[in-house]
Amino acid sequence: MYTSYPINSGAPTFKKDSVLVEPGVYADVIVQGLSIPAYDHVTMTYVGTTNNLDTVVYRRGGPSGTIVATVTYTYVDGTPITDNARIATITKTPSS
Repeated sequence: MYTSYPINSGAPTFKKDSVLVEPGVYADVIVQGLSIPAYDHVTMTYVGTTNNLDTVVYRRGGPSGTIVATVTYTYVDGTPITDNARIATITKTPSS
């Protein structure tokens, strides 16, 4: 999520980083939720032949780069065998 504001505009102080968008205008990178570190490649695996996510692996450095985070999903009724199962938990594991 990005919010843009002019320099010295009294912008909120909860920013993590900011980047120059155009001369005199910066965009805050606001960290919310699971806070996945910078990445350039995502690999998603699914439960069996369903459309339900099992894990999402975030990497920096392409498909064989360094894993920066892994997100794992569990489902309300256990391992789903049909599409569109209800998610019970989403857990992020940072790289070690």
